[in-house]
Amino acid sequence: MRVRIRGSRLATVARLASVAAAVASATAVAAGGVAVVWAATAAAGTAEVAATAKVAGTVAALPTPSPSSSPSPSKPGGPPSTPAQRAQNNFLRTSELDKAAWSRVGEPDRLIIVRAMSVDVVQNGTLVTHTHRAGGTVTVSWLAGALSGNELISMPSRDTAVLSAALLLTSGTNMQIGPGVRRLLLIGGTSPASASWIRCEHATLTMSGVTLSSLRAGNDAHWRPVPASWAGRPYVYAAAGGRLDVFGSTISDLGRPRPAGFPGSATLARLLSVSGVAGVTWGKGSTGSAVDARFERNLVGLLLDESVGVRLSHVTVEHAVLDGLLLRGDRATMLRDVVSRSNGGSGVIISGPGTRHVAGLRAAGNAAAGVKAVTQTGLVLTGVKTAADLGGGVRLVGCVRCTVNGLEAVGDHRTALTISGASHDVSVIGAHLDGGQTGIAVTAGTRAVTLRGAVVTGFSRSGAEVAATDVRLLSSRISGSPVGVRVYGPAARIQLSGVTVRGGRDGVTVTRTAGAVSLSDVAVIGVSHDGVTSASAALRMSGGQISGGHIGIALLAPAAIAGVDIDSAVIGIHVGSGVKAKVSGVDVVAERDGIKVEVRGRVDLSGSLIRAPIALAGAGYISRDSLTVLSLPPVPWLGFTAIAAVLLAIILQTVHQLRHRSIPVPRVARHVRNTA
Repeated sequence: MRVRIRGSRLATVARLASVAAAVASATAVAAGGVAVVWAATAAAGTAEVAATAKVAGTVAALPTPSPSSSPSPSKPGGPPSTPAQRAQNNFLRTSELDKAAWSRVGEPDRLIIVRAMSVDVVQNGTLVTHTHRAGGTVTVSWLAGALSGNELISMPSRDTAVLSAALLLTSGTNMQIGPGVRRLLLIGGTSPASASWIRCEHATLTMSGVTLSSLRAGNDAHWRPVPASWAGRPYVYAAAGGRLDVFGSTISDLGRPRPAGFPGSATLARLLSVSGVAGVTWGKGSTGSAVDARFERNLVGLLLDESVGVRLSHVTVEHAVLDGLLLRGDRATMLRDVVSRSNGGSGVIISGPGTRHVAGLRAAGNAAAGVKAVTQTGLVLTGVKTAADLGGGVRLVGCVRCTVNGLEAVGDHRTALTISGASHDVSVIGAHLDGGQTGIAVTAGTRAVTLRGAVVTGFSRSGAEVAATDVRLLSSRISGSPVGVRVYGPAARIQLSGVTVRGGRDGVTVTRTAGAVSLSDVAVIGVSHDGVTSASAALRMSGGQISGGHIGIALLAPAAIAGVDIDSAVIGIHVGSGVKAKVSGVDVVAERDGIKVEVRGRVDLSGSLIRAPIALAGAGYISRDSLTVLSLPPVPWLGFTAIAAVLLAIILQTVHQLRHRSIPVPRVARHVRNTA
């Protein structure tokens, strides 16, 4: 049955009671459970009420209510005295609930509210249609038919639907989009109130095999999506208690910037990030999944905001205007083969409280960092892969007790791995970094960082840069960078152990401001300039090998060197002016100077073997004990023998040619045909 009310918003309680009485009588006729529809339409200056009831295809006229026919109100505090008053109170209660919901979600122009047993339509805060339904799963096709007179959902074709209103799924409801409808377009406009969107609160929304996108208002013929700059761009949001599942679907061109002075409650304001609303959001307390899904060209591709147990498997987020995937305080998230690429911001940003284990992330071609973790405690990143991200591969900002396992970063333009922002107690194990400007950067303000088993190759600036305190670089290999390891700024208590640097210009450089730097078993091989250069007054170097370069060890400040092997360098150890150094147990084979000390410099040499054309050189002072041996460099007998053998072979061949130059060349007889 359908009741239609014209007039101002029910001028008096008496008139409402009359209408309710009419509906009650009509309901009695429709004893078979026929749906009841309330429709209230405002018409200025009119108080006439017309009612009709439609039961099983039969239309019956209801009496026009009058003030005299209104039942008497019930006593205050007591139950309604008549069924009409109960119907009246139910309608008023529904109207108030709908208005509160309308206000909570941002006061859209048109709002569809799906409840467990009804569907309401609210326009500008006023309930205009209240339709009872039998329950069960709501589909787009059913909703389009139920609201056919409101022009809120249209279907240009059998598998395409256009939603022109905001859609709110409330507690206990279940909605399915697809596979019957394969394309759903959400109308958007220039103002937030004009946008359509889908939001589920303590409800379930399932998308299967569907393409969900936005559509400019008034441009249906061109099928153009809503621009990212429009404040009325649609979005999808799962609120507290809601469940959102996306299977085999593509969601694109959603999410809107946050306009100034946007209305709504604090709950709504919270879902808005600094920049706006994500295309798809799993909000606080929501759950669900996305499997074999794509999220394209959204403002922010995908947001998990304090969600619980969301599962993302074989998901691609790409071409977002801002960031791709935001993990903000989510719990028990399961990731498998998640790719975030070619986004306008970072590929993945991890923030918010909670201890999380994140694995299976890949980021590529993003304008900012591939993966960025902010103010995390106990975060574990495993198997992350990044490539060609302009802002760097992985950035840890303010992370405490965080671990990165098996990072692979290729071709990231700035820094493959950055640890900054007062981070401490961070472990990086087994990182493979290849290409870019800087391999590893541990900035000032960071402390207690351990990097173990890193392989760093082919960076245009340096393999590793350290300005933090209590940093250990262990069992790592660095190659193909102009500077292998650079220790600078306020760095202190830095330890390099088992590190191998190959190629490049300089192996390890330590600036004047660094303190307490220790190198143990460090190998620098094949550099073109200096193996180790230190201007710090607290360098300690023990063990290791330096092969090649102009200077093996260049000391511009006091240092202690012990047990280091140096070979194939022009100058083994160079001590600057006014510098004092203690050298013990070294084995130096140099092409020119074994140890060179500048004026006012001093070297205390003990238990060492110095082999060079000039073993001790320079205007400085060198003291040595009886265990120190000075000699010429060893003669390369094997090389000389090889050269002599080659020369002898040349001489013998020449003599042979000279001895046989007068012997005529034998000729074959003319009658011999086969000379093979």
